[in-house]
Amino acid sequence: MRLVKIAALLAFAITLMTPMQADAQFGKVRDRMKDRAKERLAKRAEDEAGKRLDRAVDRGFDKAVESVDNMVAAALSKGSADVDLDNNVIRQEGHDDIQLTDNETSPASAEFVQYLQVTKLDLPGALGKFIGNGSYERIYLHGNQQLTRSSTSGTLLDLDKEHMVAMNYEDGTYFVQPFADLGEMLDMAVDPTTMGRGGQMPDKADQPDVDVEFDFEVKKGTSGTKRGSRADQSFIIVKTKFEAESEDEETPTMKGTVYSITETWTTTQLAGMQSMTDFGLRTAELMGAALGASETGGGLQTAMLSDPRIGAAMEEASRKMSEIEGYPVQSEMFVVLVPEGKELDLDRVLAKEPVNPNAAAGAETGSEDQVTMFSSMTFVSNLSTEPFDLDVMNVPADMEQTKSPLEMIKEAQSGNGR
Repeated sequence: MRLVKIAALLAFAITLMTPMQADAQFGKVRDRMKDRAKERLAKRAEDEAGKRLDRAVDRGFDKAVESVDNMVAAALSKGSADVDLDNNVIRQEGHDDIQLTDNETSPASAEFVQYLQVTKLDLPGALGKFIGNGSYERIYLHGNQQLTRSSTSGTLLDLDKEHMVAMNYEDGTYFVQPFADLGEMLDMAVDPTTMGRGGQMPDKADQPDVDVEFDFEVKKGTSGTKRGSRADQSFIIVKTKFEAESEDEETPTMKGTVYSITETWTTTQLAGMQSMTDFGLRTAELMGAALGASETGGGLQTAMLSDPRIGAAMEEASRKMSEIEGYPVQSEMFVVLVPEGKELDLDRVLAKEPVNPNAAAGAETGSEDQVTMFSSMTFVSNLSTEPFDLDVMNVPADMEQTKSPLEMIKEAQSGNGR
């Protein structure tokens, strides 16, 4: 009955309209229908354009990633070397052996600084075989420029121009990346709404319930001579206790404690250490400002500082780290998995027990013994403050400039009308 009354009222209202009014009213209806049809077509076209844009951006992103991957792959595969600490020599296929020598101990500030930064790795399984047991880079520092160079690639940091130059010596190309763009690159790499490019936010119900506790400790050790300088030993221990439970039966519960232990030797008797420290602080300031100004970087800072536990932990870590004086001439890091209910045996870690390739499985299988997952040592060697040819800081004349990863992505966007 109610519908009949409504229909009757509508019919009565229509009969009261003049023909002109009726035409106007129905004209509005037709216009609205046309507008909606246009909107649907426009939306469909926009969706198609969006898909094309996404594909183009993906191609641009892939090219950008590929250019970086090529440099990383070159550094890992062909830049690897055999670091023989027993004989203090670095051997690399196709290159002359490099004899490791002690570092100069003065002056603290120098116009020219050059040295080797050597890394010795102990990685399990196929990864260790692929990368090898170490690598090295030559560092050249002069004024506000620093070149880090391996046999296959080089990175020049220019603080005056506030940019970096990435060089690939194998394919003869380089690109320039302003520090100011680092924040934008971070925003593109990390999309807070999708957890990554083109991905979807994982369903929280499908994710394990993870409980994590952090602890930070600094211990003073002994003193001795490292790489020609008197140095003091310190231990930086980061303890991460975790328990990850899953509601499904297929995913096992993982629990235990992971320790990141860094044994560092610092010295106040390293030539050029003031120059290196000043350059590092200035670089961190410039890059930190660019990353902090980004949406992602600013959001991470806000999220971290909004948690009083994290803020207090960072403040305590900063206070303890400030107690370590000098420049790190040698650092060795160990990642150790300790089963639930057990305590870390630091002496066993420092005794350099062999790395366990099945360490990651210990948290699932309930291993009753601590295992070292991997370790790495980095040290400064062959440091000299003797002048060097400044031409080494320049991009080789026969190199071809290519677009930076960010430029590739932007070019893909602009080519599709966005």
